Amino acid sequence: MRSSGLSASGAAIIIVSRTVLLLTMMLFGVVLSVQATPASAGFISGVKSFFQLPGEVDRLQTQYEDTKQQLDRANQELDVVSREAKETLQQFKESEQKLIEQNARLAEQNEQLQRSIQLLQQAERERAAKYRRTMTMIFTAAGLIVLYFVLNRVMRVVLRTR
Repeated sequence: MRSSGLSASGAAIIIVSRTVLLLTMMLFGVVLSVQATPASAGFISGVKSFFQLPGEVDRLQTQYEDTKQQLDRANQELDVVSREAKETLQQFKESEQKLIEQNARLAEQNEQLQRSIQLLQQAERERAAKYRRTMTMIFTAAGLIVLYFVLNRVMRVVLRTR
């Protein structure tokens, strides 16, 4: 072994250290494969959970991203609904304003019609009164003419008989 430049004691140390390392690895494998006792079960489950943390973090990250996307979609939908509600409210206000204006115009027309009706009723009353006066005058004149003829005949009869 001198040819490699190592002494016999150095080579023995390397062999011993390799053997110790190999035995340690086998012992560790046996410890892991043997059914765990309650004291070591906590350690082993802790190690397992430590190695499962990156997967858990990825799962939580995915859930967070999904939730964030859902929130963004909900906000977009809320914006759309809010915009639609504002448009509907604006249309309602415009419609209400048009109806108020139309109501004012109709009220004015109604007032004008009421005045026209009153004028027509007044004209009808005046026409009826004039008709009654005219008829009264005609009947009075006819009555006077008839009375004249009757009195004239009565006077003739009275004057003849005397």
